[in-house]
Amino acid sequence: MEEGNSLLQDIESEMSLPTASVGQRFLNFIIDSIAYYILTYVVGFFIGVIILAANGGNRISIPQDDDSGFSATNLQIILVLFNIILLILYYALFEKLAKAKTIGKLVTGTKVINQDGSDITWKQAFLRSIIRYVPFEPLSCFGGYPWHDTWSNTTVVKTS
Repeated sequence: MEEGNSLLQDIESEMSLPTASVGQRFLNFIIDSIAYYILTYVVGFFIGVIILAANGGNRISIPQDDDSGFSATNLQIILVLFNIILLILYYALFEKLAKAKTIGKLVTGTKVINQDGSDITWKQAFLRSIIRYVPFEPLSCFGGYPWHDTWSNTTVVKTS
């Protein structure tokens, strides 16, 4: 029975946490954007090294757009899709595996939880990440709750 009381106390304490301010959330966005771009450059560097190694260290030239197969346009599409997938993974993995905290949330002392105070699910973590691609979504935080919170039934709270 002691375990049940402990769980209930944990849930009650999480529900009583104050929501994060707009300033904290904006700082989360800035810090996470910087962390994401660093991650992108690091991953891109290693992919480039692997491609160069596989090519025997020779320079790789990409043909101009034509009907002969792979082109610069195809490469641009691949890179855009790579960036979208990497950003979705950045937020979803951090928010689900790192105790509901991205790097920005860790710095500002905030975390994401369900509106009922429980931990978010994998579905919510990925949904929050995908919703970030809705046009003008970052501006929605100035009207109260951002869409990625509202549409996924989550909220960001202060932990310290």
